[in-house]
Amino acid sequence: MEVFFGSLFFSYLCGGECLEDINALIGQFKQRPNTLLPSADTVGRGLKELAEKNIVYKSETSDKSYSFNTAEKLNTLLLRMIRRMGLIKVGSHVDLDFDHQFIPAHKFDAKYSYKQDHGYFPGWASIGGIIVGGENRDGNTNVKFHQEDTLRRTMDRVTSELGVVIERFRADCGSFSKEIIQNRRAALQHVLYTCYQLWQSL
Repeated sequence: MEVFFGSLFFSYLCGGECLEDINALIGQFKQRPNTLLPSADTVGRGLKELAEKNIVYKSETSDKSYSFNTAEKLNTLLLRMIRRMGLIKVGSHVDLDFDHQFIPAHKFDAKYSYKQDHGYFPGWASIGGIIVGGENRDGNTNVKFHQEDTLRRTMDRVTSELGVVIERFRADCGSFSKEIIQNRRAALQHVLYTCYQLWQSL
């Protein structure tokens, strides 16, 4: 996997814009001893090994179905790279931030969002500005829908792979639900919300 990601990094750092641009760099990197780049097709096949099938959740209230992709392999690889690079110290007590970010996209499976565009609505977790996990979801999914499942998977993965203690969980209004508050308070010392109005209602 290191070779595949190295090829991607080399390509983008040299001005590449898509996977096929790796092919244009192969000849140049052959001039440097012990540096080999696989072809774009080989990198593509390697990246497909990280692909996972979607989990489909059905809403009990609307009877609609929404697709989630936990990206378990990719998230685990990300955390192992972070640990190997020493970006987050093993045994440290950390604050975990979580938020959803709408990504506009006009792909065949992109859904229309309340953001008034087609796209996806992944949830992202970070520690000290370092991304430590992400799960993709349909663009039309309510941010609270099955968010507790996403948080549980993310926090379990982060603590087991990085060997850290999550002391505080910080999120915005999108994470303000009874289920999330009860379950996160049971697991963590502090649950902080960045929406001022929430403090008045607690």
